[in-house]
Amino acid sequence: MIAIEFADLLNSAGIKCTKADVENGNKKEFHAQRVPRTNKVMQALSKLVEIFPTLNVDELLYTLEGEDAVILNTGANCPFVALASVN
Repeated sequence: MIAIEFADLLNSAGIKCTKADVENGNKKEFHAQRVPRTNKVMQALSKLVEIFPTLNVDELLYTLEGEDAVILNTGANCPFVALASVN
């Protein structure tokens, strides 16, 4: 699969992505469990699992374990989280 095809698949799942994003992503080290479990993320991942059935979403999603765990409630009381969820 070429970069533009992969970018198109991500866009179809609701993840804004360009060919350049895919190409630049190949140059960076992958860091597991860095994606928050928001509604928008979960919707996009469910679409991606339809496209890539072997996708292990647990490798992407942030775990709530450890001393540095951040637990997001609704975000309604935090202007930063509330603004991020609108975009």
